[in-house]
Formats: sequence, structure tokens, C-alpha cells
Amino acid sequence: MFKAAGTPEILRSHQKDDYYLTYLRTSIAETFQLLAGARKWIKWRRELDVMSDLGYFLLTTLSGNQTIGEEYVNIVQVDSTRRHIPSLPRRALMALLHVVSPYILQKVLKNLETTLQTAPHRAEETEKMLKALRALQQCLIYLHRLHLGIFYLRGVFYHIAKRITGVHYIKYMGNKSPSSDVSSVTFKYLAWLSLGQITFSAFIQLYHYYQSTMGSSIYKTHAFGSTTEKKRMGLIYRKCSLCLEGIQSPTLAPCGHLFCWNCIHTWCQNKSECPMCRDKFQPHRLVFLKNL
Repeated sequence: MFKAAGTPEILRSHQKDDYYLTYLRTSIAETFQLLAGARKWIKWRRELDVMSDLGYFLLTTLSGNQTIGEEYVNIVQVDSTRRHIPSLPRRALMALLHVVSPYILQKVLKNLETTLQTAPHRAEETEKMLKALRALQQCLIYLHRLHLGIFYLRGVFYHIAKRITGVHYIKYMGNKSPSSDVSSVTFKYLAWLSLGQITFSAFIQLYHYYQSTMGSSIYKTHAFGSTTEKKRMGLIYRKCSLCLEGIQSPTLAPCGHLFCWNCIHTWCQNKSECPMCRDKFQPHRLVFLKNL
């Protein structure tokens, strides 16, 4: 009657949960925009997403119930013995690691990068710290992709939080599908392709890092522009009209207004228009400006 859940069931479960999480985030975001306005929503959108996710897991996992995705494919969370439901502290730790820790980590890294970039006198040590910080961000991305590749290969932990807390899945009331063996082989092929792609991407990143380290200062000046020139053009300290902070990853709308990439991209998911002049345009017409 019970057996270890396979890769297809776990994957479908998380896809179903992601669908309802997205629906919940969108509903809360639209309500918040109506009550507080678009600018407040842009400022607090990440915190609202965290609250939405915590609310979803509070009503499901932390309450001792299945999530919608788990109920959809008939799987249940169990501890490492596969005989007992995970304890409440274990489930709470899993939810916090899955929802809150990525938000805190991203917030800390972003604030640290902003502090280093806006330092009045950027010495050589500061530049080294910036490079190390960006390398750390890339390593975190590769760690997540590596974990996903391992999941496709072994089919146990889809999220890092479940691996840390030792939360497994078992399937009940289900017969073995005739295509389960074929699916297992398919996912293993996908796993090796993912791991190969990660290895190749890491090699490319190391090659670019080597080039940037060994490149001449003249090349860097022509490729990226000097800080003095940027200050003269007024690009460093220009504020985004949505978040009211310095523009990060400047993006040009067809009407000519500049915004942060994340701000205008998030805005266009709800309204395909310029927040300043209300000019209508499709999101694919946004132009990301490099080297500014």
C-alpha cells in the first residue's frame, strides 16, 4: 500500500504547489496594489511573496495536512525512517529554510553589494570583495542547479530544505505505472544533461573570470566605461521612479523612461504600460542597457 514516491510524483506535486503559490501571490499583490498603490507594492513585493508562501505552508504542512500538490499525486511527507510523519519542529524548520532563508540571503547579499558599489573611495580591496561577492552569488546558483540535477538522478529531495531536514515522501493507494521504468531512465538522461550543462557553464564562467583578471586596464576602460564618465553622465545616482532608489540594471522603456530591470519587469507583469506617461507597450520591447 505504501512505497517510496518516485521522481514524477514529487515533480508533479511541486509543480502543482508552485501553480497555487503563484495564484496566491498574484491575488495578494493585486489586493495590496488596490489598497496601498503600485509604488508601495514595488517596495514590499518580495516581503509579500514571503508572507504568501508562509501562509500557504501554515495552512498545509505546519497544520499537519498535505499540500494541494501532495494530495494531487497521493504522496505524504515522512521522516528519515519512512514510518512517522515529521515532527512539528522539523516541518517548521523545513518551511523556514525553504521560504525565509533565500529571502534573507538575497537581501544580505544585495545590501552588501550596494554598500560596496556606493563606497566613496573604491580601493583595490573593495573591488576584490565585489568580485568575491559576485562569485559567491554564481556559486549559489550553481549549487541550486546541481541539487536539481542530483534530484533527477536519484529522485529523493527536490528542495534543499527537505534534504537538510531529512523529509522524504511515500506514495499510498497507487499501483505501479507501466511507464515508471521508462520515466526513471528519462529522468536519468535529463540529470546527466543538466550536470553536463552545469559543468560547461562553470568552465565558461571561469574562462571569463580569467580573461577579466588578465585583461589590460585599457580594455576594461573601453569595455565598461570609467566611473568618472558615468558620474559625468549622471547614470550612477539616477533614481528609479518605481522603487525610488538608485537604478540597478538600467532598462529603457520605448517611451524613453529609465527604470530598474526588476522594477519595470515586475510592473509589466500586471500592466503593459509605462508607469510615468502611461504609454502602452509590450514587455518584449524593454531594452536592457549594458555598461551603464
